[in-house]
Amino acid sequence: MSYNDDLIIYKKIETLLDTIYPRLVKFPNYEKFRLAEYITLNIFELMKCISLANSVKSKRLLHLQEADGYFQLIRSQVKFAKRRKYISKGFYNHTDDRMTEISKMLKGYIMATIKK
Repeated sequence: MSYNDDLIIYKKIETLLDTIYPRLVKFPNYEKFRLAEYITLNIFELMKCISLANSVKSKRLLHLQEADGYFQLIRSQVKFAKRRKYISKGFYNHTDDRMTEISKMLKGYIMATIKK
């Protein structure tokens, strides 16, 4: 078991990816290698930043701030996918609830790091 498996936020992001990915592969062909790929890559970048924040304590705040940037980008991309009707409003609402939970955890992680 890797050290990241102990992080609840990391598990939540993996669950988000598991939830979103099946929908991404159903995007129209012309978007599979654009928007769908960007969303997937940004989720992996988010996971990388969380992993680095967990491993490199001297740069934790920097990696968490990068994670927040990737997270905001993912939120925007998923919202755009909803507007383009690549995902349903119901799926978006369900996914947005998960993203809100992750956002709160990420903000808490950042605040805890700042207070140290």
